[in-house]
Amino acid sequence: MKKMQGITNLFSTINSATDNDWIYTNQDIWENEPEKAVFYLISENEIDDLEEDEKTVENSAGELIPKALEKENVETWIDVQTLQAIFDVIQKKVNAPNDAMLIRAINHYREYDDFMEI
Repeated sequence: MKKMQGITNLFSTINSATDNDWIYTNQDIWENEPEKAVFYLISENEIDDLEEDEKTVENSAGELIPKALEKENVETWIDVQTLQAIFDVIQKKVNAPNDAMLIRAINHYREYDDFMEI
């Protein structure tokens, strides 16, 4: 599990992630103050291993999460492959997108299940 503070750190970390990795975050924080969101990169294999060791709990959405994140109120937010694709689409038009643009692009995808065109 990797912890990332802020959208810039998130995008710099996901480049080394694999396709079956997921990003978890506190949805309420993301919706109200996305610039303050904390993200956790957790692979499906890691969740499986933690479950075998009885180190998972069920969150409010009914998902298994690491016990260590129980008080963070995290849920699955977006998979790494989709997040990488969102960044690739934006970067084709803007060489160095800022945090606000990345947040808008992520929210656009999450709302419309489509990539934001600039």
